[in-house]
Amino acid sequence: MTLITGDVVTTRRSATAGGTVEVRSASGTTAQARVMESGGDLYVYPEAALPYVAAGTLDRRLFNISDLVADGFDDAHRDRLPLIVS
Repeated sequence: MTLITGDVVTTRRSATAGGTVEVRSASGTTAQARVMESGGDLYVYPEAALPYVAAGTLDRRLFNISDLVADGFDDAHRDRLPLIVS
């Protein structure tokens, strides 16, 4: 899943419980990110985006991995980063 920041999030589910989340920067290096669950959804906030999310400049829904994948906005379903600006 490529985020608006260019960071790429890879999730893997475990056969038993839970799973792993890997975040890579646009250049391919390991990226620092805050990973959390809220209301059953997985959110991944790259460190560089946190001030903008806190200020309301970036909508936190842009980092809701669960909803983005469910809505088909992941890399497996699209070859471009979709973006709606309002």
